[in-house]
Amino acid sequence: MMEMSESLEKLRNRILSDARLKADEIIREASQKADQIRNEAREKAEREASEILARAEAAAEAARRSIISSNKSQPTQASRREEQDRAKRSS
Repeated sequence: MMEMSESLEKLRNRILSDARLKADEIIREASQKADQIRNEAREKAEREASEILARAEAAAEAARRSIISSNKSQPTQASRREEQDRAKRSS
């Protein structure tokens, strides 16, 4: 009877040991998958942020060029006064 009890206890311990190993393996795999998903999400966010910044820089540069271009085509106050002075002298 004692041998049977010991055998059952060994069997129980073996089953529990196998279950713990399997559980540890599942947890390790889940952790690796979570790390992979987190890394992929971070990389995607960094790419999207970089694209947004690139578009913003291009828009800012276009706005700057537009302002510079419109300022060049519009006479300044000083050049308007010079034109008025010339017109007065010539009349």
